[in-house]
Amino acid sequence: MKKNSHSYNLIKYLLDYNSITSFEAFTKLYNARLSATVYILRKKYGLDIDSEPIHIKNIYGNKTCFHKFTIKEKEKYKIKSILANITN
Repeated sequence: MKKNSHSYNLIKYLLDYNSITSFEAFTKLYNARLSATVYILRKKYGLDIDSEPIHIKNIYGNKTCFHKFTIKEKEKYKIKSILANITN
């Protein structure tokens, strides 16, 4: 994993804030493909990232859904280990 990649930025964000939505990923990390980045972190690094559906109504009153991704406290140790092994 390279510093300043989407994966790197996401695990740093999760370490600091515990959860993220696609809106937060886009506005704060400039990551328009959050679910793809989460997939990489799950498969390549074995991180246990939970996904919780959030149901809301849009401005037209139609139901819509997005996901909030969350890490458990025990995963923070794994994230710190991953970050410690990054050189560039």
